[in-house]
Amino acid sequence: MINQIKNKFIKGRTDIKNNFLSAILISDFRKILFSTTIFSFAQWTERIAIGWLFISQTESVPLTILSFAIRQLPLMMIAPFSGAFSDRFTIKKILVSVGLFQFIITFFLAFIINSSPNSYILIYSLIFLSGTGHAFLQPSTQKAYTDSVPQNLLMNAVSTGSVSLRGIGVISVMIGTVLFKYLGASWTLYCVGLVYLIGALNSMVILPSFSYEAIKNNSNTFLKEVIEGFSTIFKISLLRTLLILALVVEIFGFVFHSILPAVAQKLLNTDVVGYGSLATMAALGSFIGTILLMGLGNYKYKNRLLVYITLGYGILIALFSFSNLLVLSSILIFGVGGCAAMFDSMQWTILQTHVPSNMKGRAIGMWGFIIGFGLGGHLIIGLASDLVGIRETLLICGISLFLCGLLFFIYSKNTNND
Repeated sequence: MINQIKNKFIKGRTDIKNNFLSAILISDFRKILFSTTIFSFAQWTERIAIGWLFISQTESVPLTILSFAIRQLPLMMIAPFSGAFSDRFTIKKILVSVGLFQFIITFFLAFIINSSPNSYILIYSLIFLSGTGHAFLQPSTQKAYTDSVPQNLLMNAVSTGSVSLRGIGVISVMIGTVLFKYLGASWTLYCVGLVYLIGALNSMVILPSFSYEAIKNNSNTFLKEVIEGFSTIFKISLLRTLLILALVVEIFGFVFHSILPAVAQKLLNTDVVGYGSLATMAALGSFIGTILLMGLGNYKYKNRLLVYITLGYGILIALFSFSNLLVLSSILIFGVGGCAAMFDSMQWTILQTHVPSNMKGRAIGMWGFIIGFGLGGHLIIGLASDLVGIRETLLICGISLFLCGLLFFIYSKNTNND
């Protein structure tokens, strides 16, 4: 059965039946999915360690959010170029290179935290370098998912990749919490570095050098490819609007990741275990949300679905701002995590559906570039949390997201984009 489906793909046929497990039945996709899942484990665990390190040592919401913002800064600076890289080089070369780079950076970061924990400028610098590696992973991973399946399985491939990302997130958040509690930040990061190294070696062994036609036939200069990507994507009205929506949601929605340590410590009066519980529920919600998308297959009304997700996202964050109980907060953050994951998956699907096949990496790179500007919003929200309060800031974020969803709904209706 597997070989039959793979043969259909190799011959360029697009009549493979679209169902829940369609993408997984394709050998190339499974290899890429397994390889990227290892990197996802490392990324989630690293996020837990860094987030709790800052809130526990400094008790400062702005400094904690700054650690997340600095990690995101490379997206704004180099994502268009990393997107062009993913259109030019194979997934194997990128994963092996990024894995080795992250291994070195994470080990050095762990060493500095252990030997000189108050060297915040150096720690922030290393977090920035770690974010640089992540900036190369996102576009290449998403492009590889969709390159390895026929066009009619594109949404299923993106959703399946998201299910894997979020599923491993649940496991890694729990493991990261336990490691941090009993071993501390530095040894947790040493473990993360080893996982990155394992990911690089795995990619070197199991990933063939997938040489798709878009890569083999590429004769443009690198800079020309970057400019061509900008021009093509911004000419499409739907994609321009989608990228604006992505930026707004990044500022008011995804800030919950960076503010969560402060919520756990200051509003719910709990420790790293409580924070880990909230982060685990958010990851579990992400996992379940992407499973729902995976089951929808090639859903026809993608823009309409994105509107519903954005509206729900805003409502749940607003409700989360009122909670004083860990149990209730965990339930609400479960829904927030689900909406966040579904929002990302639908963005990636719509973006890659509306660009030429040889620009999929640059489309995701452009998305990374745009949401990179959200780090300014993260810093403002961090300061607002100190000035007006964490609850009030979360409520403002929820209301803003809801209004953003309404505006995108009006746009879709006026332009007949469903």
